[in-house]
Amino acid sequence: MKRYLLGFAVFVLLSGVAGCKTETTDSPDNGEDLLTFRTVLGKQTATRATEFNNTSWVNGNQLSVYAYLPNSTTPAYTAHNPFVLNYDGTAWSYADPETSHGILVHYYSWYPSDYVTGNTPAATSYSFGYTVPADYTAQKDLIAVGVSTSLAAVPLEFKHTLSQINFGLVQTFGLTIQVTNIRLTGVLNSGTYTINGSAPGWAVASSTQTYPYLPATGTNITDGTAGPPKDMKNATNALMLLPQSFGASSAAAIVFDYALSYNTSGTVTTKTGTGVTSLLRDFNITSWEEGKRYLYQFDFSSFLTTGEITFNVRIDPWVDASTIAQTLQVADATLEHLVQAIDEHSAANSTTTTLKVFPINVPGTVSADMTLTTIEGFDAGDQIRVEFVDAASAAHLKSSVPTTNWTLAVSGRIATLTCVAPM
Repeated sequence: MKRYLLGFAVFVLLSGVAGCKTETTDSPDNGEDLLTFRTVLGKQTATRATEFNNTSWVNGNQLSVYAYLPNSTTPAYTAHNPFVLNYDGTAWSYADPETSHGILVHYYSWYPSDYVTGNTPAATSYSFGYTVPADYTAQKDLIAVGVSTSLAAVPLEFKHTLSQINFGLVQTFGLTIQVTNIRLTGVLNSGTYTINGSAPGWAVASSTQTYPYLPATGTNITDGTAGPPKDMKNATNALMLLPQSFGASSAAAIVFDYALSYNTSGTVTTKTGTGVTSLLRDFNITSWEEGKRYLYQFDFSSFLTTGEITFNVRIDPWVDASTIAQTLQVADATLEHLVQAIDEHSAANSTTTTLKVFPINVPGTVSADMTLTTIEGFDAGDQIRVEFVDAASAAHLKSSVPTTNWTLAVSGRIATLTCVAPM
């Protein structure tokens, strides 16, 4: 674990591509049905200006779709003229509808088309160039799809292609903190994205860019009281950047300014820092992946005792917001109130069956073990995510529930209970 005298903890929220497909091949339909299209966005939500998900399409949206017929001879495909899908608020339509004839066709599309250049088709793939705009307010969630089908009803199952970057701040008792002028420097900003084929994903160029991050009002300041970490993001400030690796030669870094103050025996001491730099290659997570969310949390909690800050990594699935239950704040750090919160989540799960993640915040330190003996009313795959004020408190959460029913994993301040099989 790498240590720094003045830095911040990095909590990285990662997600798989649950519910997303980049290519499907289906058997022929009835041959003479009119071709119709529907759009689906996988269970990942990304933000830039607004959160884009399955409900984000609005009346008047348009999609350019590129269609190719595979050939057994050279060239390996026959291109059709691209056509435009128009959304009327309910369904997608296009001019001069065609019939499918049961023929296998490759379809490709992406949205939005801003900053996309150099479209290049191939036998079983499609590539385009993309540059993340320097103006962070102009960044958008870039989604793409490739589907091979002979069906008349064509599912365009989009996936997010970029990485979402956000920041947060850990509240520490007795320490007032202000973090300002946050920016990412030396970040690769241009590349070529390939949909499907033998080498799908990003090929990133060497050009770099600096991206400032604007915290939501008040979230970059703590007042010296204890509490759950502050999330600096809102609906408009997440950075949407190119997936990339941070190798030995990478200069990509997080740069920030800070001001700290604390009271010792009636004397207020102030510490400041300007242009503090932490290279991303020095973190435990040394790459950003497409369709994943990374939350970097500034953590000065050990400053008062050792002056050292450790870099920790937290890994969570990136799931659609509709699957996350309301965060419950328990009254105090006792087993009784934690169980009450779990029971409340269980009741919510019985009425809203789409819920999969159940967050709980526990205030104050925990000095003795809290052992859960039974957890009922949840489904396989559900997660109860308990956030404590520090790692020592989280380590006191124990479970005597059989591991065939529930597993418990603790990482830093976060304890995650995962349902294997309902009790």
